[in-house]
Amino acid sequence: MTQNILALDIATKTGWATSIDGIIQSGVMDMGRLDEMGAKGWAFSKWISDKLDGIDMLVIERPFGGRNGNVAYYLGGLAFTAHAIAAGPGAR
Repeated sequence: MTQNILALDIATKTGWATSIDGIIQSGVMDMGRLDEMGAKGWAFSKWISDKLDGIDMLVIERPFGGRNGNVAYYLGGLAFTAHAIAAGPGAR
């Protein structure tokens, strides 16, 4: 049985790749145009909710925040959001 996979490289410009029924697609979810951290989080949560539809496995590259605590906080929050939505109601 083939697993449908979503892989993420989380950042302000989140890289993603899917393998669904053996078809590979990839792209970028760009949140750079949004000024507020909350707006970025909201946009990401809506986007990831849609992206997870039909996905069996979620793979996330561990975010690296560097020396900036705000970046680590932001990236960690996005990773947490992806995991939380993946584990929520209707998750497989």
